Amino acid sequence: DLQRPLAPQAQHVKTLTHRALLAIEPTNYAALNNLGRLMIGTGHYAEAETLLKAALVSRPNSMAPFSMLAEVALAQGKGALMDSLQRSLKGPDAPRRLFDLANYRAASAGDYGLIANRLDSLVATKPEIDVLGPNLFKRFRIQLMRGQIETAERELRTTLAPLINQVDPSSMFDAEAALAEARLIALDDTVGTRTRLMKLDAAVLRAKVTPQDDRRLYRAFLHARSGNVAQAKRMLAAERPLLPRDTVWVNWIEGESALVEGRNADAARAFRRVVGSELFCGICGAGALARAYDRLGERDSVVTIYERMLADRNPEARLFEDGAERARALKRLGELYEERGKVTQAIRRYREFVELWKDADPALQPVVQDVRERITRLEQKRG
Repeated sequence: DLQRPLAPQAQHVKTLTHRALLAIEPTNYAALNNLGRLMIGTGHYAEAETLLKAALVSRPNSMAPFSMLAEVALAQGKGALMDSLQRSLKGPDAPRRLFDLANYRAASAGDYGLIANRLDSLVATKPEIDVLGPNLFKRFRIQLMRGQIETAERELRTTLAPLINQVDPSSMFDAEAALAEARLIALDDTVGTRTRLMKLDAAVLRAKVTPQDDRRLYRAFLHARSGNVAQAKRMLAAERPLLPRDTVWVNWIEGESALVEGRNADAARAFRRVVGSELFCGICGAGALARAYDRLGERDSVVTIYERMLADRNPEARLFEDGAERARALKRLGELYEERGKVTQAIRRYREFVELWKDADPALQPVVQDVRERITRLEQKRG
């Protein structure tokens, strides 16, 4: 649930509870599966692998531990384990699960062009709604990441919205918020983003959905990031009585608010509390922390954080953090390496940026062209 991620204290309590249960009942599927999930979130992949393998023995063919074991295999660079998982797939669900595993491999390697092509091919076959819906949403997210915002918005209105309304209408709030965030990041459109968020806030009120479905904290985060700090603080204040003191969203929102207000050191402190605290994503918040350090002029830290972020091979973490931060990270790393005269590193990161955004919207193509010209100049300089 993106609306209320577990606080670190809650994670610790759950970890102790599952360990206590396994001490009494070592083959308990739920405890094995859930503790494995928690170990992924804290980066303890070796222990997660042991737990999830045991969960599969306890309940063969179960989807949850299988998928998480694939995450663990890729995070650790264990190709043989991934191959073994693929060979183990049998039955009518095998093609669907093989498709997901192939996308996991591509996400782990940061090859989003390959994922986009695979999703396009799948959608063209017009699969059943339970397959089509989730994969259309994945394609929407990948399009936003690749700077294809106009295409993503068109697909949201014409294709994705009818499916969302059939299955989970409140997911439309997530999609609209993600679209607003992508425009803010790629186009620096703070005025347009605030307008979109106001319309989204009004739509949520009209829908009269439960607090669990209104995506309020995500919207508050976006209000803060777009400069509407007062609205973000109002929304956060309304939620605070229901939130743990150290919840991730409090730190996200306070960090973005601090950046807008020029309190860059406060922003860095808030984002340091975010990184590593998301239950299933050890790198989430890394891009925000890098932005804060950039404002502070601490360029070495910016490079270190971005490189660590891009080196992570957990596919779920990659998909989550890359969605908002990959393009910015690649371009900024290229710039910083270029400033330092590190030509090879600069060219590498610039090329990855161009690959990611080569099919971006026309409005973004001047940025891509500028980076292409930088590559040309650097290649000439290198000889």
